[in-house]
Amino acid sequence: MATLKLAILKDKPSIDGSYKIRIGVCHKKKTYFILTRFKIESASQFKNGMVVKHPQASSINTKLRNLLNEYQERLDSIANISLYDCRQLRDALTTSTVNHTGTFNAVAGKNG
Repeated sequence: MATLKLAILKDKPSIDGSYKIRIGVCHKKKTYFILTRFKIESASQFKNGMVVKHPQASSINTKLRNLLNEYQERLDSIANISLYDCRQLRDALTTSTVNHTGTFNAVAGKNG
């Protein structure tokens, strides 16, 4: 079973010291990340999957929740999730042209 969650990587700040908010795709004991366009100035502005102590926290959280819901819908549309590894799921979620009802071999062939 695959799950999605919002996260930051505290050990990987950007050059300017900010942190990019990512969507973690967790599957088969591995996690791969999808970058979002959102970032925060400090790790203390992110708690339990939500932006806190930020001037636009409410707006950012709404947009992140909508983005997470969109990825969840894509994930739910993939047949036979157990046939995919975590990287393949992440790639399928980020590629808008992928056929989510395709076979494992078809998706694996596209990914190398």
